[in-house]
Amino acid sequence: MTTKDEANNGGGISVTAGNGFNYHFWSGQRAEMNPNDIAGVYSVFQARLVQDDLTKPDDRAQAHYIASGGADYWRSQDAGWASDWSNNGGINGGRFKTVTNDWKSFSMETLPADQMIANPPPLTA
Repeated sequence: MTTKDEANNGGGISVTAGNGFNYHFWSGQRAEMNPNDIAGVYSVFQARLVQDDLTKPDDRAQAHYIASGGADYWRSQDAGWASDWSNNGGINGGRFKTVTNDWKSFSMETLPADQMIANPPPLTA
């Protein structure tokens, strides 16, 4: 997979994936938490299709990419990825949605809707 800085095209990065591979990413920052003090987990990111090469025809209408939000618990803040998954485990996955030309949010939460409404996550712009 390749990544490209999209600071001049709406922000973030773009990723070219394919050949049966997915793109599993994280923000690069991990927070230390007390495992006995977690009531729920929420994750969110935004994605859209971008045209990779403006000199070629726009083929985004033929794209078939899907995405979903998720999260991982890591053994420590500086643990590296291990192919046997001994340093991290998946918490949950969100609903898969098609990535389109328009920005969409992809999220995951481990709490029921009534608890999310009563205890909204601290989102920042």
